[in-house]
Amino acid sequence: MTAVIASIGTAVPDVSMTQAQLLAMARELSFGELNGRVSRIYDNAGIARRGSVLFVEEDGEPRQRFYERAGDAGDRGPTTAARLDLFRRFAGDLATRSCRGAVESAGIEARAVTHIVTASCTGGEAPGVDQAILAKLGCSADVERTHLGFMGCHAAINALRVARAIVESDARAIVLVCCVELCTLHFQYGARMDRQVANALFADGAAAAVVRGERAGERALFAIEGTASRIFSDSQDAMAWVVGDHGFEMALSVRTPALLKKGVPGWVDAWLAREGLRRAAIGHWAIHPGGPRVLDELGGALGAEERGLAASRKVLRAHGNMSSATILFVLERARREMEAGERCVAMAFGPGLAGEGLLARAVDFA
Repeated sequence: MTAVIASIGTAVPDVSMTQAQLLAMARELSFGELNGRVSRIYDNAGIARRGSVLFVEEDGEPRQRFYERAGDAGDRGPTTAARLDLFRRFAGDLATRSCRGAVESAGIEARAVTHIVTASCTGGEAPGVDQAILAKLGCSADVERTHLGFMGCHAAINALRVARAIVESDARAIVLVCCVELCTLHFQYGARMDRQVANALFADGAAAAVVRGERAGERALFAIEGTASRIFSDSQDAMAWVVGDHGFEMALSVRTPALLKKGVPGWVDAWLAREGLRRAAIGHWAIHPGGPRVLDELGGALGAEERGLAASRKVLRAHGNMSSATILFVLERARREMEAGERCVAMAFGPGLAGEGLLARAVDFA
């Protein structure tokens, strides 16, 4: 049975800030360590606004009250325990909003969900966000659960692969996939440049999808035609995401875009060849917008027309990088611009340096 993405639901925090406001916040929190290079990173990120569960409206302006100004050059901010307390407080509600949208768009009742696959790399607990979602939606207590933790920005594709396998092995299955990331809980103090790049890009968001078997007369967005994985050689130091005492810490090499430019085209060509396709058959490239340089380098290397990258750029500009949730935002936006029968390749990258790909064909709306 062909697995289809029947619907996608997305959710972002109610309050967001502009890049200029976020840069001002970063300067206010620092111990006078941020230089002009940091300003250029924020200005050139290709982002207009980013949301955070930490932001509230006060006197008509967005504010946050969690982070305090560094007391000295060695101050690294709140402890990891304090940050994860906020994940427990906010993640379930944001995730449930996206799931409710996906379930309603699919035209099903929450009690029809048979499986749930969740993913997050910005927090975790047990019982986890999966149980919170099921309770808030009113799903059956017998839903089968799978959680993918700490995989990074490509985890939505891993989750869709799991959902596809479930559907192909059980024609009755209806799988709810949900990615929720509260990246702003891991804002990093200090002047280390790779962490300042992360501060300038990442945001909070959640996205969900309903995956089921293709059936005539039932609404769907995409048929899942294939997936692929690749761990790129000589790249183990290019990206890492580790638990520190003051939040989760990113290590990001300036070599990352160049490594992707070198490694991705050959990987994609070999993968598409196994599917009996060539790059010319792909009308849209739903590339995870890890940053504008990644889109520029990969777009050029793949020969992607700007139309084919438009959804990625629009999501980055509107919301920033929401880690694993982002690619579902991109797929949802890309589908608005696709005709039935057109193919899209979704790609995202994470620590390792690892890539995950999804080949999807737009299907007729019911």
